[in-house]
Amino acid sequence: MELMPSLSRSSGLDKDGDSFKNLRTQEQYRDFIQTKVRNRELEVRWPIQSGADLTVVDVKQRDEVEANLLILFRKLREGLLATSRRDPFALEVYETSLHLSILFNSPSQTTSIISHLLPQAYLSPSTSSASPPPLPSSASTSVLLSCLHFLVTAYPSQSRYAEHLASLGSTFLPPTAPHRQWLNDLTRTLRLRNYAKLEMLTNQDALSKLIPLNGSSKFPSSRNLAHDALEAIVEALRAKARETTWSVIRSAYRELHCPSSQVLGPSASDTTDSKNTPSPLAVENSFWLCRSLALHSLVEDGSGGKGEGGTITATTTRVDVVAAWLTQRSTAGEVRLKEGTSDRWIVCKVLPAKG
Repeated sequence: MELMPSLSRSSGLDKDGDSFKNLRTQEQYRDFIQTKVRNRELEVRWPIQSGADLTVVDVKQRDEVEANLLILFRKLREGLLATSRRDPFALEVYETSLHLSILFNSPSQTTSIISHLLPQAYLSPSTSSASPPPLPSSASTSVLLSCLHFLVTAYPSQSRYAEHLASLGSTFLPPTAPHRQWLNDLTRTLRLRNYAKLEMLTNQDALSKLIPLNGSSKFPSSRNLAHDALEAIVEALRAKARETTWSVIRSAYRELHCPSSQVLGPSASDTTDSKNTPSPLAVENSFWLCRSLALHSLVEDGSGGKGEGGTITATTTRVDVVAAWLTQRSTAGEVRLKEGTSDRWIVCKVLPAKG
């Protein structure tokens, strides 16, 4: 089945060139894709980030798997489009395609999928204007993900997001809907650059209220894809905002008082040596920087932990996150440890471009 030509490439001239126009074949092909998913052990969590323990070969293999899965779903969507199929099966294919394109960081495919998914995939062909049937519960989730996608791709501009939301009207996301209110708070926070509030709006607890984990999908590996996609797209938005915040901090501060990895070894938490113990002020500053930059990653890395420093459950872990991040920025030439210290970072200013 993998060798079946897509409609766009076969033009109906190749053997099995029109196979995707057969409804039964479409359903068999969806089952075939799910077999590919299971064979690649992607059923529990999608590899949406390259963990620290992933080799170059691992990353390449992962990228190939992701690209292949997206191609398979694209072939299937072409068949759905050619047959104008609009039923629960077609909706599941479009929604899963949306989630995977976000998880696999393919914004061009995400944009294309959104154009076919919203709004037409949720509207029944026989819908009368007098009494339209209620929208599927998943519609608000797709709207939420699509809005976040346009916030990320056009950042810091919010015009594309506003145009997209307006084009859908209040039917898909009423003004009083929790998702709409959360989006309003989020976009206002981004405009005001209130990034401490951004961390509160986008933490795990807040996202779980928007898209709870569930087990209702026909395909086990697809059950929590929507939640995973939400985490991934929000993490991408946080990364964009983080760069803006960091530019502001670099302009405002000459020095940052935060512990470095030199004082955060395995013995740092149980030693009585004051030289190896971070000062309370340095720890407090690390907490502030962690919140301001939203450094607590939402998505899991390849090692099963959290992306930027692990699950933040203790003071040492939060300080570790900031120390590791500052070390990365030191490599980029944006900060450097003050000579003779292990908790003073000199901020390297950005020189204005010569006109």
